Amino acid sequence: MANPWTLLSGRGKALLVSAAVLGVGAIASGQRDLLLAAVLLLALPALALASVLAGRPRLSATRPVTTVQVPQGQRFTTRIDLTRSGGFMLCDLLVEETVPDAFDGRVRFAVTDLRGRWQRQIRYDLVAARRGRFRLGPLVADAVDPFGLARSRRVLPGTTEVLVPPRITPLTELSRGTAAGLVGLVSRMGHVGSDDVMVREYRTGDDVRRIHWRSSARAQALMVRREEQARDLSVTLLVDTRARAHTGPEAEGTFEWTVATAASIALHCVDEGFALTQVTADGRLCADSRPLTGASILTTYAELAESPASGPPGRDAGAGPGSGLLIALTGRLSPADAAALVDAAGARAGAAIVCTQDRDEGTVAAATALREGGWTVVEADPATDVGSAWLHLLRAGGNA
Repeated sequence: MANPWTLLSGRGKALLVSAAVLGVGAIASGQRDLLLAAVLLLALPALALASVLAGRPRLSATRPVTTVQVPQGQRFTTRIDLTRSGGFMLCDLLVEETVPDAFDGRVRFAVTDLRGRWQRQIRYDLVAARRGRFRLGPLVADAVDPFGLARSRRVLPGTTEVLVPPRITPLTELSRGTAAGLVGLVSRMGHVGSDDVMVREYRTGDDVRRIHWRSSARAQALMVRREEQARDLSVTLLVDTRARAHTGPEAEGTFEWTVATAASIALHCVDEGFALTQVTADGRLCADSRPLTGASILTTYAELAESPASGPPGRDAGAGPGSGLLIALTGRLSPADAAALVDAAGARAGAAIVCTQDRDEGTVAAATALREGGWTVVEADPATDVGSAWLHLLRAGGNA
C-alpha cells in the first residue's frame, strides 16, 4: 500500500500540517473551539485519502493499432479504447497519455462517469516534430478528490510504437528536367561499361536519350549507343554521420538536412532500378536487407544517428558493387576529407552535396579539391530545397 503522505497534494499536506499546528496550540492553550477546528481540518485530508483509495474501478486500455508510421511534421490521429468493467469510483479520474518530447501536444481528459460498465473511444491528434522511433503510452489515471487534496495514480498498460521517418522529397519528377536523370549523370561523367561506347546510326523510334553526341559530331550524323544494357546501374550512397562535421540545432541543423536528403535519394535510386549500397562515415551499412524496399529505407533513416567517428568519410565506401556512381552527402569537410573521398571513389564517378551553415575556408578548399578530382559538387545549407539541390547536381554533372 502506498504511503498516505505521498498521496497528498501540496494543498493537502499544507492543510494537514496546519491542522496539527492548530491542534497542538489548542491543547497548549486549553481552547476547545480551536481543537474542534483542528479536528475538522484534519478530517478533510483524511476523507480525501479515503475517497481516492477506496474507489477501485476496473479499468483497461486497448489500442487497435500498436504500430504506426508517420511522416515527420505531419499530424496523425491515435485511438485508445478505455473500458470500465466494474468496481466503484468515489471521485473523478484524470487520465493522461505518456507523450515523448518529440511530439507537439499534450493528451489529458477527465472520466466523470462513476457508475456502471462502459467503453469509451479516445481519439487525439499529435504532430511528429522529430524523426525517430518512439512509444506513446502507457495511460496514467489519477483519482483526484473534489478539493484536490489527494491523488492516487494507476498505470494502464499498453503502448503504441510510432516510427517517424525524415521528410521525403520526391525526386522522380525533378529528374525529368535533365537529359537522362541519374542514368545520364553516370554516363555523362564518363564512367560506364565498355560496350557503351559502341554506337550505331540513329533509327526512327530510338530513344533520344541514347544519342551519343560526341560520336554524332565526329560522324556528322546522329549516332546512338548500341548496348544500353551494359550500363553499370549501381550507386553507393555515403552519408556523413560524423558529429563533428555537422552544426546547428537538432531539428534544423545540417545533419537532419543530410539525413532527409539521403533518404530521398535512396528511395529514388531504388525506384529507378539502381543497385544501391548505403554506407555511413564510420563504415556501417545503413540497411542490410536485400532486396532493399521503401519500408526498409524509411526505417533505416528514421533511426540513423550521429556518430563519434573522427576519421575521414568514405573509409569503407569501396564496398559498393561494380563501378557505377558514388554519391556523398556530407557536412563540413577538410581538404584531407576531400582527398579521402577521391581515393574512395577510385574508378567510379563521384558526386557530392556538401551541407554547411557557413562556407568556412576548409570546406571551400575541400569542394575545390573534389572538383579538381573529377567530382561534381553542389554546396547547400539547411534552408536549401532538397529537390533543387538534386536537380542542380544532375545539371552540374551534365556539364562535366
